[in-house]
Amino acid sequence: MCGYGDLSFRLVYRKARTNKRTLIVLARSTDNQSKIDISYVTDILAANEGGPPLDLSVLAVFRRLFPKINFPAVELRRFKDALLERLEDVPKAVDKIVDRWGRPDDWGRGQVAALVLLARHPDWALADIWPDETDPATAVAHGVRVLLSVPSESSDLPIIRDMLQDAVRQDVREHCHWFGLPPDWVAGYLLIRALADELKLQNPAVQLAGLQVFPLEMSLDKLEALSSPVISAMKANAKAWRLVERRAEDFITPKRSEKLAILIPADTTGKVIGAMASPVMLFLYLQQRLLSFFAKPVQYGLNWTSELASHPVLKADFGEMVGRRRQCLAAARLAQGISLIESRLATKIPTFPHADGLLDWYVSSELGFTDKGARPVNVLIYPISDECHEYKGDLAAFNNKIRQDILGDHSSGIRGILDDLLLRLRPGDLVFATSDHGFIELYPDAAVIVSQADVVAHKATFADAVFYRYAKRFKPSAMSASLAVEAGSEPHYLCVGRQWLKREGVGTTVRYSHGGLSLSEVVIPAVRLERVTTKVAAIELTGLPAVISVDEDQDVELAFGVRNKGNVESSYELMVRTNLGDELLASSDNLGPAAIRIGRRMT
Repeated sequence: MCGYGDLSFRLVYRKARTNKRTLIVLARSTDNQSKIDISYVTDILAANEGGPPLDLSVLAVFRRLFPKINFPAVELRRFKDALLERLEDVPKAVDKIVDRWGRPDDWGRGQVAALVLLARHPDWALADIWPDETDPATAVAHGVRVLLSVPSESSDLPIIRDMLQDAVRQDVREHCHWFGLPPDWVAGYLLIRALADELKLQNPAVQLAGLQVFPLEMSLDKLEALSSPVISAMKANAKAWRLVERRAEDFITPKRSEKLAILIPADTTGKVIGAMASPVMLFLYLQQRLLSFFAKPVQYGLNWTSELASHPVLKADFGEMVGRRRQCLAAARLAQGISLIESRLATKIPTFPHADGLLDWYVSSELGFTDKGARPVNVLIYPISDECHEYKGDLAAFNNKIRQDILGDHSSGIRGILDDLLLRLRPGDLVFATSDHGFIELYPDAAVIVSQADVVAHKATFADAVFYRYAKRFKPSAMSASLAVEAGSEPHYLCVGRQWLKREGVGTTVRYSHGGLSLSEVVIPAVRLERVTTKVAAIELTGLPAVISVDEDQDVELAFGVRNKGNVESSYELMVRTNLGDELLASSDNLGPAAIRIGRRMT
């Protein structure tokens, strides 16, 4: 090299080896076509002057490792980086392929691609990723399942596509266009096409194309031929169909959801609702029906909520659900809750000679208890929040006051509500804590000024006719939306939403009030409590995502919350590290029962 022949180079190299430090520079000539044959150099550097040249090419390395396999040189060079990254896992991956076919003399592109995937994922089996079924629909479903098994941004996707093109049988290759589409698109198409079958659309391909929810480069006509059998094959494998549902959530964006909602008729029957076994599709239905109800509650009722009771998508605990399934359950609970409230409000209460009769009627008709099923009930009234009626101060201070009423101040010998409850409660008793009504905050910009002239014109006074959230006997002229209610012999005009009535000339007002029509006032929050008789240690971490992705040289803010859900003091240690082992976050502390630690970290 460098102008010397092989022999000259060897002599120079022998002399150079006598020096302690030797620098060897390889350089080709100035001719653009010239090359350096590195094999001779590596041969000399390895002191192999009598044997065959030392071949360090990737093809030679794999031939030495697996001498009975004839690897395709082009494909091996193509995937050399991926294979060398996981070289220690390659022998076991080779064994999986050999176990499937014996030891073939010649490997093709598909086998090399499968080798890369099996080396990257040692827990995978060849049968899981290699679709060699004779039925086209089953083979396509198999291939789609493999594509859906890796994330959208995974570097495995092009390798899987290379494998599938070579793996499928000859009569299946005309359908390989399924594998060229982004997996999220395919998942969305399968789910929407399955809904079209459930709704019995007459011409699904044309009607779905008309919705314009699919990208233009996605030919629905080419997919239509195998759509139904592929859907059937995917549904036959519960895990595969769950993959479709989960990945379809990314494709069916809110904008696409609005277009898809057109497919669902307003008078959808319970049978069709039951057929919507996909959370993504069921969510479309629930969204459509709730929005219609909120827009026109009289025209669109909530009787359909009774059909949701036995729906398979909703049969799980809320905490165990994720994604659209969790949203479906939340929407269903909202609809069912509103329906229950409306039915209760519409119930006419009979006249009873005594309060005991009213209580018996309530327990039996609304709570559904029988004489033997109902427990003895004690009603305890603790007047701790009456100050809300005239409260003008800081909300934090008021909360502290309520907290002291509940917990007491043992250092000062003041007993709280909790002390009283602990004396009365026994293991197994249930406590339902609630308020007699709700409150709404009176925003300054929502005030409606009631003039003195308006009051005088109706022969009334501020004191007996105008209150924060309603007016008696007359409707103030400045009042826009209102609800007329007759109580006794007097009409009352209730404020709707945030608006409230402010008397002309009055400077100071309260911060909270009630008496109008809003969710804050008519829906009363409540909590169910039981006395804990055993020690429970439970620390909950919230806020940190499962995967934190950060661009190079960019900062990210990590926010997290740690809560002690138990009833004893507990300690915790939190550490977040990158995939390179660098520590991003470390936190430890002791937390008392119900205590919360909020933390942030910039990195």
